[in-house]
Amino acid sequence: MKTRIIVLAACVAAVIALSFAGVMNAEALQAGCTRSTPTTSLPYVEDVNPTKSNVYVALVTCCGKSTNLVLKVRDTKTKRAVKAKRVGKRAWEVRMKRGHVYRISVKAKGGTWKRIAYGVM
Repeated sequence: MKTRIIVLAACVAAVIALSFAGVMNAEALQAGCTRSTPTTSLPYVEDVNPTKSNVYVALVTCCGKSTNLVLKVRDTKTKRAVKAKRVGKRAWEVRMKRGHVYRISVKAKGGTWKRIAYGVM
């Protein structure tokens, strides 16, 4: 019984910590968007919605002065490129599978690649 309570408390603490991290990342992203820098920010996964049992659609955004951005997504498990559908000047929809980790890279024209890894577990 005690182990169940400890596990439950650890899960609640993890959820609270992740929610604060998401709020802080969103605030940092908005602060980065107000600057007029010619480069782009790191890509940021704003929202993930399930479509099928193991398939999710993630909304990936990044900000910066340039609207001429290139986004590349690669599945690290299968080593294949994943299509990203552009839905705005700085936003894309990416289909992801559960249990896979994706490398999301963005580059502004004349800039350098900026990468993050994102997994749906």
